[in-house]
Amino acid sequence: MTTNKRRKIGIIGLGPIGQILAVQLNNNENDIILYDIDKEKIRQIQDHGVKLTGVFEKKALFSNVCDNIDDFLSHKPEIIVISVKSFQINTLYTKLSRYKRDYIIVAAQNGIDIEEDYLNYVEKSNVIRMVVTFAGRHTSPCSTKVTFFNSPNYLGPVYSSKSNETILLAKILTSQGLTTEFADSDSIKKSTWKKAILNSSISPVCAVLDMNIFEIMNNTYTREIVERMLNEDIKIAKKEKIDLNDKFYDMCMEFLLSSGDHLPSLAKDWILGVETEIDCMNGKFIEYGKKHKLNADYNTIYYNMIKSKP
Repeated sequence: MTTNKRRKIGIIGLGPIGQILAVQLNNNENDIILYDIDKEKIRQIQDHGVKLTGVFEKKALFSNVCDNIDDFLSHKPEIIVISVKSFQINTLYTKLSRYKRDYIIVAAQNGIDIEEDYLNYVEKSNVIRMVVTFAGRHTSPCSTKVTFFNSPNYLGPVYSSKSNETILLAKILTSQGLTTEFADSDSIKKSTWKKAILNSSISPVCAVLDMNIFEIMNNTYTREIVERMLNEDIKIAKKEKIDLNDKFYDMCMEFLLSSGDHLPSLAKDWILGVETEIDCMNGKFIEYGKKHKLNADYNTIYYNMIKSKP
């Protein structure tokens, strides 16, 4: 990726995260190419662009908006930001496998170890992970309300020292108001685990009880469940040699208490009766708990409840 020409950045998946990234990456130095399988959403974005409200008040129009993967690939993106659910990676790559150009993957997705799924398809040196610390919800197919941004985001190569490209992407996002810091491979792994701990401690509880984060954290009984799950996950992470300082638990509680009435995406999906990302969140804490012979009872209970729903 060079700095003396317009960069071709593709974004796959136009849920709230994808729409926020699309608007924030859209500037005079980038050609943004958008792809989603939702034809109605694509039609509305073609007609009206994408509008952000809430934390960010911004609108952007896009010339290259596709509901067909071949049309998307015909624009020859150099960087592909993937913001679909983690369980959709393999299905997605049955479509992307025909794209033979050298390109960088930016996985803006939740979960532990999801980068391993990409290794069947791209060189490990081309995999970058992004840990997003913002969230939003659709107010229409082409509009997203940004509900919070706990700056900064983190962006880092997982397997290599591809720092030049990663630093440049972080600078682009930061210049557009979405403060993003470069993280080396060790730091980005730590950041993905930290976010997974947060997600795993709150998301399935919100789902099963059909309550938002504010309601969970302001109820004595449900808050205790979150506290116990947090402690369980932190013990497992430390045994896996994830470097968490002594204040991490308090930081997690502070974050969750300040997250407002946000409903995590896993909870939304479970309530709607569609597949969730539970396997790469609580499922991973169960897996690593078994590896280290540590208790993962709370993770197991909520994992089983989520998986029990057809």
